[in-house]
Amino acid sequence: MSNRTLIQKADLSLDLVRDNGGYLQDATAAKFIEELIEESVLMSRARVIPMKAPRMHIPRVSLSQRILRKDGVMVGLPNEEDRFRPQFTDAVLDAVDFRAIVRVPDQIIRDNVEGDKLANTLLSLGRKRVAADMEELAIRGDITSADPFLSSLDGFFAKANVNVVDFAGARISKNGLALMHRSLPQAYKRAKNAMEFYVSTNSESDYSLLVEERQTLLGDKALLESPRHRFQGSNIVPVPMFPEELGDDSDESKILLCEPTNMVFGIRTKIGVEMDRKAEEGYTSMVFTVSYDVQFEDVNAVVLGDNVLNQGFAA
Repeated sequence: MSNRTLIQKADLSLDLVRDNGGYLQDATAAKFIEELIEESVLMSRARVIPMKAPRMHIPRVSLSQRILRKDGVMVGLPNEEDRFRPQFTDAVLDAVDFRAIVRVPDQIIRDNVEGDKLANTLLSLGRKRVAADMEELAIRGDITSADPFLSSLDGFFAKANVNVVDFAGARISKNGLALMHRSLPQAYKRAKNAMEFYVSTNSESDYSLLVEERQTLLGDKALLESPRHRFQGSNIVPVPMFPEELGDDSDESKILLCEPTNMVFGIRTKIGVEMDRKAEEGYTSMVFTVSYDVQFEDVNAVVLGDNVLNQGFAA
């Protein structure tokens, strides 16, 4: 079996994109997006919107003040102060284009023990790496970053700039999480039970140690098992892609508090997965192209915990 035949054995082969300008057909693109979502902790919980165009507006309507009046007070047409207009706002998604090129030498294809399954394996690994890179940028993206990749767009950390709690180099704690809850504007506190704390894996481990220290059945259970932790009604969700080397001493992380669906991933449905054979140079390239952006639907309903110590061991 030829090298080219081996590569084209993949589920996402050239036949799926040849007649669509190098892009996946709609049904295949939808499946690809579903597989990306499955690989990402945040995307699997967030709201994911397929984008047909590079820019998309997410409309939002709210009533932030009292609208009830005692019956009989208003007679005839209401006065201006008794008329209530919903507040209309929108968040904007501006998709940024990205490309990944993976070169596979002929020798790898020829000698690999997986044979005609190699292409599927490489495409699966490529999809997982694309999902990991997308999640990292969604979290850490900052247009002021010196890292060329991270400066591509502002991610959730950069966008969560309205309600901020400074842990000042302290570890995750009950007091710190309580302060994040209290930092929510009053209008959003009733949704506290629907919100989640997104933390690094080290911070989740630190919180587990706090629970294990309790001389109760809950403490014993936390010590012997791996239960899902909650704090005052909000889930504590570890996110492996959360950085753990921030701060001057490279030992800090951050915490996000919000409703899962307040986080929005907008992904263009024009997704490219192509094979490019370079026989004279002895390799085949897999080329992934994807465009996306992230946004909070309502940044006022988000709290960022900053400068959270999460290296070493809690005393």
